[in-house]
Amino acid sequence: MLKEKGKEATSNSYMWAYRSSEDGDQPIVLLDYQPGRGQAHPQTFLGDYRGILASDGYTAWRTLHGATHVGCMAHSRRRFVEAFKARKKGGGQPEQALRFFEQPTGSKGRREAKARQR
Repeated sequence: MLKEKGKEATSNSYMWAYRSSEDGDQPIVLLDYQPGRGQAHPQTFLGDYRGILASDGYTAWRTLHGATHVGCMAHSRRRFVEAFKARKKGGGQPEQALRFFEQPTGSKGRREAKARQR
């Protein structure tokens, strides 16, 4: 925000992103503008949420104790890419893990894989 009352134009603020699952008729994406990255923001927004919470592993999400936490596949894959690059020779477990991440999952994943092949 460049002209936020009481703040310098160069100060930091944050967008907390929330997304509903794809199971609903109308999936929702909501951006919640907040002045910081503290755990109070997701706690306030989600309250007593008891469903599945997929996140990037940022510790503020871990303070939601009623949710079932699952990791982000893109963030997980990144660690295996780093491990693969650090090896002097190819192969081994990092390469096997990267092949796993290439596998399409669910109907959406299969559609995307077929589209890439075309």
